[in-house]
Amino acid sequence: MASVGNKILSLGTKIVAVGRNYAAHAKELGAALSE
Repeated sequence: MASVGNKILSLGTKIVAVGRNYAAHAKELGAALSE
């Protein structure tokens, strides 16, 4: 039986996430906001 980690890896290797506080983090880092 495959472990949960192996099952997740078999689904794909790219993770895309969008954070609600992206602007706050960018400001903390002094980074420009992307469009």
